[in-house]
Amino acid sequence: MQYKILFRLFIFWILVCYLPYMFNTTVDAYNEIGIPFTFYRGFSGKCIDCKPLGFLWGGFIGDVLLLFLVSFTLKSLISKAKTTD
Repeated sequence: MQYKILFRLFIFWILVCYLPYMFNTTVDAYNEIGIPFTFYRGFSGKCIDCKPLGFLWGGFIGDVLLLFLVSFTLKSLISKAKTTD
């Protein structure tokens, strides 16, 4: 049961991260991937006050931990609802 919820949330998370992703860096803009934490940022153009670029491990780990927390919470709620029936 836990793995089904985790797998479905993982697929949903990938879709939510990549569907709105657009390549906006043609004119001084950032490309960012990651919801709720950014785990990849690319930049093209001139930069005065640049943000960290490339793969951001902190955001990725935060996203994955949040995914596990949500799946564990959902599993607990579903199993609690089944036992009360």
